[in-house]
Amino acid sequence: MKQYSKVKSQYNLTFRGVDDEYKPEIVLSIASGGTGYTYQPTLTITCNKTGIGATAECTLTGGYISSVRLTNKGYGYISGTLTVTINNGGGTGGSILAVFNYNKYSNSFKNTTLYKNSKRFKFNLNGVFNNKQLGNNAKVSIESIFVPSNNITATPTATFIRLIGTCDDIYDTELGNNNNPIILCTMETNKLYENNMSKNSKSYRVAPDFLRKGYIEFDLYLESLYDFTKDVIFDENNFMVSMLVYEDDFEESTDLITAPQVVEGQQYKLHNNFYPNYNNNK
Repeated sequence: MKQYSKVKSQYNLTFRGVDDEYKPEIVLSIASGGTGYTYQPTLTITCNKTGIGATAECTLTGGYISSVRLTNKGYGYISGTLTVTINNGGGTGGSILAVFNYNKYSNSFKNTTLYKNSKRFKFNLNGVFNNKQLGNNAKVSIESIFVPSNNITATPTATFIRLIGTCDDIYDTELGNNNNPIILCTMETNKLYENNMSKNSKSYRVAPDFLRKGYIEFDLYLESLYDFTKDVIFDENNFMVSMLVYEDDFEESTDLITAPQVVEGQQYKLHNNFYPNYNNNK
């Protein structure tokens, strides 16, 4: 008779780029304060591409616009040209500029140009798994990935995606020993990739606190046979990943209080006496 500290658990997680913690931010600056403003004008922010809901307000000093701040960062912005319109206020000549700050873009290891080609995504788990301590044999399996397009038209190019922070001892020829395995490489964009191989071929061992840390991160980067002549910008909203976090085996334990006893029945099957309806096919 054996004792196991817990039954197997599994968690399905899906991430969308629009919810990235590192998505582009709108940065405002005053090009001209104008003159003759007698009351606070209203500001309208528009973008020639995707994104809605960004708002801002300004303050006046002596009839001119002296400061401006973003009051709502909005939703769904990825790139494009921003325009700030100043409405009312009784004055003239005020001008406010808005640009995107592209967060967590950098150069990949092999990119020696001045232009950035790598983007990190961070997805907040919002405290859902704060009390979920995984077993020592926990793994993550990548179920599907949607690769976003980018602003680079030169071919051929290849897009790589890494999962950050697994605990397998990963080695590759680009980064050497690291814990960030490549989970997808594709020569195409906007392609829904389904894992048709066996689960273990796309599974990686993860630490017991993989979910408890509160976030999941990915690196997405583009490589080309030609030198980059501008920064790579990904269509972040279209990045999607579906994954399964699961415990591969029971954990054997000698703790009589927390470990329900399990009787080994027919070959390669364990029957859990504490949970009589639960069977584990080995």
